[in-house]
Amino acid sequence: MDGQKQKVGENGVALQAGGDISVGMSYTEVKDLVFLLFEQNFPKLAESAAEKALQNIKEYIGNLENRLHEDANKVDFSKFSDPNIQYLLNSTIQNYARKGNSINMDFLMDAFLLVLREKPTSILNIVSEQLISVLPKITKDCVDVLTVLYYVRYYRQNGISSMEELEPISKKIYDSLSFDKECSDFIVPYLESLGVTASTVFASTPYRDLADQYKEFSSSKSDDEWKKLIQMSFPYLLKIIERYESWHLETTYLNPMGELLALMNVKSILQIDADFEGLFQ
Repeated sequence: MDGQKQKVGENGVALQAGGDISVGMSYTEVKDLVFLLFEQNFPKLAESAAEKALQNIKEYIGNLENRLHEDANKVDFSKFSDPNIQYLLNSTIQNYARKGNSINMDFLMDAFLLVLREKPTSILNIVSEQLISVLPKITKDCVDVLTVLYYVRYYRQNGISSMEELEPISKKIYDSLSFDKECSDFIVPYLESLGVTASTVFASTPYRDLADQYKEFSSSKSDDEWKKLIQMSFPYLLKIIERYESWHLETTYLNPMGELLALMNVKSILQIDADFEGLFQ
């Protein structure tokens, strides 16, 4: 591969379309590129640290290869010769080599593959790139806060014919949460500092937010009747609302990065396909 290298910036490598490498790179060539970028950025680690970093990279490569196979019909492999894509690839490699599974691999792969899509929307592309840079700073508790906020205020489960059908979905969301009810005292301001959320002076009522999302089931009821229905009939949805209130999310809203990450998590929890492209259109 050395004869097909050209420098791009300080830490990047661009592959020229010549020899055995075509504009549309193969899985093997992508794997070689990952190892090349890894070796360039971690040349002098102590033996124990180098072994751990290499183990992390092998895990990263396995996941990347699997996801490229799964999404092959959506991925534009020619983008691997784009300096910006190689910069992003390099960023994901460095972060995962350093931090390993403290970074959620599914989210990392989701974000990276979104920028490899054949026809991504321009906003989705930008937001995905931003999310790649932020993911190493996101903890499980952070994701829980984003998910509760998203599920109560933004998410709508299509295709249900009654609110009763939402309860098994709410149970899956609730069961995925950690149980540190005090975490938002510092996590909500932290998320805002990352640009994942923002705050407003206008408080949002979770029951009203849900009523707005499911108007076909709530429009014939007063606010008090709707609230009482949820409290009496939907225990897991109520538990999520209680978490929303205990974390004081009434004046917090999701920025695009937060919305994208929350949807990634809901997709993972519910094992569903997600319309990422539809978020910012």
